[in-house]
Amino acid sequence: MIGEFDLLLPGKLIRELVLMMEIERDPLISQSALGDKAGLVPSMVNTYIRRMSERGLVEKHGQSRRTTSYY
Repeated sequence: MIGEFDLLLPGKLIRELVLMMEIERDPLISQSALGDKAGLVPSMVNTYIRRMSERGLVEKHGQSRRTTSYY
């Protein structure tokens, strides 16, 4: 929370939307780049991706961070 401006901070749904839009734009985008776009650290991007994957919103393909892509 940043003083009385906490309602201006993006919520979970907005961050998910940003992540999905960026994945659609570039399926090979890194978690670091996704984090920059959504205002998240890479570890939180991983959490969001995992949760969205469990809900069937995103598919993650690849065996390593160098070969990972999202759909």
